[in-house]
Amino acid sequence: KQLDDPVWSLVKDTIDEGGQALVFVNTRKSTETLAVRFSRLVKERPDETFVKELQEGFQDEHTSIGLSLKDCLRHGMAFHNAALSNEHRRLVESSFKAGRIKCIVATPTLAAGINLPARRVIVRDVNRFDDGGYVPLPVMEVKQMCGRAGRPRYDPYGEAVLLAKTVDQSHMLFENYLLGEPEDVESKVGNEHVLRAHVLALIATDTANTRAAILDFLRRTFYAHQKGEQGMEEAVDNIVRFLWEEGMVRCPGTEMLALEPEADLKGTFFGKRVSDLYIDPMSAVKLRDGLLAYVPGEKTLGFLHAVCSTPDMLTLFLKRDDLDNLTEVVLDRKEEMLFMVPDMETPDYEYFLAEVKTALVLDSWIAEKDEEEMHRAFGTGPGDIHNKVEIGEWLLYSMRELSNIFNKDCYPILTKLMTRMRYGVREDLLELVELKGVGRARARSLHKKGFTSWERLREADVHAISSVTGIGDTLAERIKKQVDPSFVPSKSAKPRQPKERAPQTRDGPKEEPSKKGQTKLLDF
Repeated sequence: KQLDDPVWSLVKDTIDEGGQALVFVNTRKSTETLAVRFSRLVKERPDETFVKELQEGFQDEHTSIGLSLKDCLRHGMAFHNAALSNEHRRLVESSFKAGRIKCIVATPTLAAGINLPARRVIVRDVNRFDDGGYVPLPVMEVKQMCGRAGRPRYDPYGEAVLLAKTVDQSHMLFENYLLGEPEDVESKVGNEHVLRAHVLALIATDTANTRAAILDFLRRTFYAHQKGEQGMEEAVDNIVRFLWEEGMVRCPGTEMLALEPEADLKGTFFGKRVSDLYIDPMSAVKLRDGLLAYVPGEKTLGFLHAVCSTPDMLTLFLKRDDLDNLTEVVLDRKEEMLFMVPDMETPDYEYFLAEVKTALVLDSWIAEKDEEEMHRAFGTGPGDIHNKVEIGEWLLYSMRELSNIFNKDCYPILTKLMTRMRYGVREDLLELVELKGVGRARARSLHKKGFTSWERLREADVHAISSVTGIGDTLAERIKKQVDPSFVPSKSAKPRQPKERAPQTRDGPKEEPSKKGQTKLLDF
């Protein structure tokens, strides 16, 4: 059937048989393109109840990717990739489990860690772009995708289909993936980025205070079991030397780094704080250098660039036309930078521009730019933006904590910047977003109506506050109670519906759930 489009043919057969399908492709753009095309080929009438729920759920959606998803969902199709917001990804997953969606077109990340079985899994692409060229997917990853086939209690069996364009490719798929063995699980401790943090933690917590003790600890790890001890001693020596040179460890009784395996190693206050913050020691060095380079003046982009220059922040890729645009930004805002701009003829300059591009995403967020505008400017989806914002806020917090050691003048500046990052607001809204239930959109609505501070809200009539877009009577009374503890809500007043719903992704209670144990980077 329809051999000119084998993917759609397989999807349609699955739907006609009353089943669901998962299609895996190698790019985000392909997920959306295929899902949109499939939604136009579906002949069945959409579920009116589901369509009504989508209308309500997407009422405040203005991004092109969100509206595209909504249109696909109306026809029982969906796409799933990291550019979608968390809310939209969860909606796609729950709707598929409920049977309201018949097909999801996704990148391979959907197969990892999500229990989302389907009657038929179609793997269109077994290559992806990586490090300047296309490379084959690991056998384990393809088997993980194929493992989604078959719905317990619903299907007597599941089907996984790998598509080949030629006979030679079909032989390759058969030999490499159907008959191939999955790769061994490999320890990541051998990665220098990971090992640096572990070595510092061993020293800072007094778990291992000598090179010999560190090596003895590492010999009992899965990494040593798998790889042996070759190169381990040299790696530990290099890391200890790096930590000593950067002032994170010391040798008691001497100002030099002792070379003996049994020589004592102690964490400095700086080293212990870095370990507590759970960041890469190299990130801490970058943040420290930025703090030491600070001089009074407007340095917002400089602070944002500092956090984006760390190994803990994955930078955005540069596109073909980014070079000129970003160079112009760097020249215009050079005085804000904390680090020297590399020579344009060196390879470091492109890495620097990638850091600047990522910093500009954060800068646009705190300037209250909407997600669609940021998508057009940087090619980032809502999911990308919120991922960068979460990590950016944690790194700003880390930088603020380190400012207590290296430059206390930066502490209040970074405190404000952290709050702006959390809510995505300009500085004039900082007082308003302290109110519970008031986030980015509602704070701006209040500000536009003249409620620019707690004092103005305290003096205002509750009905005047409730008339602001996105507020309503219930929230207005809560706001009055926060700014004026003596305020007594009117029991006879009937709640009025707000004129316009505020975007749910922007507002919410500011009380964070209590966390037990050590805080990790992405928990912040």
